[in-house]
Amino acid sequence: MCSVPFTNNDGSESKRPVLVLFNGPTGIGEDEVSIVAHITASPERVRNQYKGDISLEDNPSNYGLSRPSVIRCRQCLGIPRNLVIGVVGRVGPEILNEAQEYVSEIVNGY
Repeated sequence: MCSVPFTNNDGSESKRPVLVLFNGPTGIGEDEVSIVAHITASPERVRNQYKGDISLEDNPSNYGLSRPSVIRCRQCLGIPRNLVIGVVGRVGPEILNEAQEYVSEIVNGY
């Protein structure tokens, strides 16, 4: 779970599920960074998946989610580690490796 600031600049935040792909080295304050991928339960995204999306439709409760969801590997974010505020579930090594491979492809230009 991650605390994500809204882009409307009103200072409000929302708690959203994310997949932590990488935790950077321990540093001081904002030097401690996690790379995360968004997870969405948007019915449109679950129905219409794109390259880089990983389905968590089957048994979402296995991952700590209440609804069928999709990991959006094309929507990664580097965030201060203190914005990762808790664990709601875990994916297995196969899904984590798949997500990391998608992100690597994106970074390296497919």
